[in-house]
Amino acid sequence: MSEKLQQVDWAKVVHDKMRFILAAAFVCALAAFLASFVLPKTYGSGLVLKVGKVSYATSKNGAEREDVTTDPLEPVRAVKDLIESEPFMAEVIGSLKLDTTPAKLLKKVKVKMNTETVGIEENRQLVITGKADTPQGAARLVNAIAEIVMARHKILFDQAMEVQHGYEGDLDAKMKLLSEELATMKVTYKKMEKDPKVDAPAVILLQAGIEEREANLINLARERSLARAIGHTGVKSEGTTIAQPAYIPAKALSPQPLTNLIVGFLVGAVVAGAYAFYKASLEARGPLER
Repeated sequence: MSEKLQQVDWAKVVHDKMRFILAAAFVCALAAFLASFVLPKTYGSGLVLKVGKVSYATSKNGAEREDVTTDPLEPVRAVKDLIESEPFMAEVIGSLKLDTTPAKLLKKVKVKMNTETVGIEENRQLVITGKADTPQGAARLVNAIAEIVMARHKILFDQAMEVQHGYEGDLDAKMKLLSEELATMKVTYKKMEKDPKVDAPAVILLQAGIEEREANLINLARERSLARAIGHTGVKSEGTTIAQPAYIPAKALSPQPLTNLIVGFLVGAVVAGAYAFYKASLEARGPLER
């Protein structure tokens, strides 16, 4: 049997069945092309979410060196894992009132790190893409995801900034108290200077106290200035925001008529060719071996 199969001229089979193979390929291509206009469409949209950060600044003993610590509101990978969880998708479904399940919706959402920011700054950006039956639906889906994350991070940001604002408020209160104390001491010092009955050591001691408080006041002022400057520098605190807004897709992701046309043609040609080879191999075996 193998010898008879080897005698089959496959090139001749293709040549003889070329019309059949092409006809089948064109029929499949046409069917796939027409199906593109009947099958439900899927649209995609996306946005870039930038995770916020909080910066803290301190100076030690009034030193010129600035100690700045910056922490993200939440680790970026943790945000990615959160979005890619079914409980989060359930929250999205509730927000948009969708008729689906968290597992099904999760298949329509993709989250990845924005590698384009590497080398520019600490990577705190996530690219979120989603699919829906309409262009507007796709944009609403990714916007809903971003809004839920931003609402979650707003609470974290407010809590962190409350600590920072409390720190600045304490510095202001200390400076006010020290300024009032210093003003009183200076008035007393002037009176003691003019009073011949006051001993010189007492005047010297008061003067030393004034100088000490003036130095402390300068240090506090420097520390407060540093703390407030954080809001006006490149390491300023910021909440989670949308770095690039969602777009309304102009065309569907699928089905794609041209792609379906090509795939349909290839599939039709392969299936028809395989059928022609199968028929040729049967004829080569002979009627008794079938």
